[in-house]
Amino acid sequence: MSTSSRVKSLLFPPMTSKSIFYYAFAIRVSLILFGKVQDANPAFFSGVRYTDIDYDVFTDAARYVYNNQSPYERNTYRYTPLLAWMLTPNVFWFAEFGKVLFSLCDVYCGKLVYSILHKRKCSENFTLQMTALYLFNPLTMAISTRGSCDALANALVLFSLKSLMFGTILSSAVSFGLAVHFRMYPIIYAVPFIVVLDVHYHVNWNYYGGGGGARLESRYAWSRSTEEKTSSGGGRGDGQEQHEQQLKENNIDRQSIAIETKETRRLRRARALASKSIFSANGVFNVARLLLASIAFASFSVVTFVCYWKYGQKYLNEAILYHVSRKDPRHNFAPNFFSVYLDTAIEDAESGFGTYVLSKSLTKMYAWASKITQYSLTFLIGIAFAYDLPFAMFAQTFAFVAFNSVITSQYFAWWCALLPIGLATSNYSNRDSVARVMSATVTWIVSKLVWLKNAHSLEMLGEENGHFNTWAASCGFLFASANLLRAVILEQRTKRVFVRGRVQTLENEQQHQVATDVASIYT
Repeated sequence: MSTSSRVKSLLFPPMTSKSIFYYAFAIRVSLILFGKVQDANPAFFSGVRYTDIDYDVFTDAARYVYNNQSPYERNTYRYTPLLAWMLTPNVFWFAEFGKVLFSLCDVYCGKLVYSILHKRKCSENFTLQMTALYLFNPLTMAISTRGSCDALANALVLFSLKSLMFGTILSSAVSFGLAVHFRMYPIIYAVPFIVVLDVHYHVNWNYYGGGGGARLESRYAWSRSTEEKTSSGGGRGDGQEQHEQQLKENNIDRQSIAIETKETRRLRRARALASKSIFSANGVFNVARLLLASIAFASFSVVTFVCYWKYGQKYLNEAILYHVSRKDPRHNFAPNFFSVYLDTAIEDAESGFGTYVLSKSLTKMYAWASKITQYSLTFLIGIAFAYDLPFAMFAQTFAFVAFNSVITSQYFAWWCALLPIGLATSNYSNRDSVARVMSATVTWIVSKLVWLKNAHSLEMLGEENGHFNTWAASCGFLFASANLLRAVILEQRTKRVFVRGRVQTLENEQQHQVATDVASIYT
């Protein structure tokens, strides 16, 4: 090996399924230490601190909890009190504990991405590439190390998906309920979760007409015929020893006759139920759907009730109701920020009644149009792509964020966590497909940079006419987001996750052609 090759191997060691997570965490720790230096010397960085302002809010709320007070004594704390309880080590241990915790959750998200892709039997090279796409994404690294808590919500969402794919509905439902409690937006995944839990999800799919019963019945018939031959052979005088030897050889089959008879009866009952009951595997309210819905609701309700019992109406107002009607005229990528700003300006200027009514009406109209588009698109995507569950969750989240009335940089981390597993079934088989997606991606990045420039001029430099320029940039960013979503969906090659009780693998393209009409399976 040459000297240059040795130096290269030392500086850039090969990535493996284990080392990649150590490297990712080491980079995050380095960023946390760098942030500590930047916070201590903001003058060298144009007066900008590395730590997110939300992290200071989290720490203050944790201090209130540590002193047996309500975290909502801290103004602008609008999260679950669980977060404040988790971050109390910020107060009595070291101030960067929360950042380390969020970074660990971020790396764990990468581990979940790897597990999900490995479960679908993607190639090891592709799996490592997609894991690296998340772990070394500058956006996700910056968000977790600056002190935003979105990595916690991402970990709960990915763990819920992974548990569902590994057949453990209990842990999936509990995690899903906690994710909704922690950050309200994961409720959108209820649509594809419920749709995908059809007869194909059931582990005991063979009991509902998949062919397992035929094998049981054939084994039972073979055992009966073997026993009859053995008995008749003994009666012809072939010898008592031969008769006993044959009985001994078939001892296992003779002992299993009763069990197999019981199984065949169970098979007949299950098939009858599958064709008649709405609570069967074929029915709308099958066991998997009822379990997921009931356990997730119980998980969400118990934790929410405990928080309400502890902190009362203040918790509901700040942690839940506030996010339903949130309005933000600053740091907001959505075009809706401009109408909110105009409303505030008109109220401060004490304008006439007619101007006030007109402004409020336009704001309400835009808000309703935005909400209807957002909820309708999210619901339809959840229905249309539910059977390709990872992609459905990614596309839903992207649409939900793109058309939300409030968009901050942290929201992009929601779909960044689902992007690697969503790309597993994308079709980039020719240059035109790659060109379309890359062109839409570049347009999205450029539109975001244009918005950041205008927002900086408005909020930091106080540029005249900055509100209109930023609003125009917001409209361009909305168009670019819609265009990127369209390009990704058009190149999607939908593949079922669950087929006959198993996770459909992606290791061989010829083995992944699934029927488009599911009803034909049962005809």
